[in-house]
Amino acid sequence: MVIFLFLQGISNEDIANEMNISYRTLERYFKSIHAKLSIGKII
Repeated sequence: MVIFLFLQGISNEDIANEMNISYRTLERYFKSIHAKLSIGKII
């Protein structure tokens, strides 16, 4: 769900609110996704 919302162009803060999680938790999700996909630096 995180990726789906992200690809729609929704802001990170709005994604966190939509999922009823903290912004910090969302950041951890993104870091985990980046690590699993071997993506380099976040732009």
